[in-house]
Amino acid sequence: MTRLVYINPNATEAMTASIVAAARAALPGAEIVGMT
Repeated sequence: MTRLVYINPNATEAMTASIVAAARAALPGAEIVGMT
């Protein structure tokens, strides 16, 4: 299983959520977590 953690302390929570949503659409079946 692919795992991805997106960490960006300079982004808003809304921006992190949109990036995580795009990553989930591009990588179905992967575990993707966003942290702001």
